Amino acid sequence: MNSVAQLVAESIDRSKSHNEIVTIHESAIRQLGPAGGPHSFEERVEAVKDKLFAECEDWVENGEVTEYWGEDVDGNDWRVHVRAEVAR
Repeated sequence: MNSVAQLVAESIDRSKSHNEIVTIHESAIRQLGPAGGPHSFEERVEAVKDKLFAECEDWVENGEVTEYWGEDVDGNDWRVHVRAEVAR
C-alpha cells in the first residue's frame, strides 16, 4: 500500500462493490509508506481516521474500533472500520 488516500479509497471501494464492512487492521496501516506522509505509526493511524472522517457521513468509536459509514452520489452504501491500538 502506498498512501493513506489509496488505502482509504480502496477500502471504501471494496465495501461498496462487495456490500460488506471492510476493516483496516493495524498491519495495513504499518505497511503505509512514509514518503511525503506521516512517519510514526500513531501519525499514520490518525491520518487514516482523518481521511475516513472527511469521506464519511457519520462515525462512532466503539471500543478499539472506530466505525465510519457513508453513501456515494449513486446511493451505494459503504462501511469501513479501523482497528488499531495507539498508546495514549
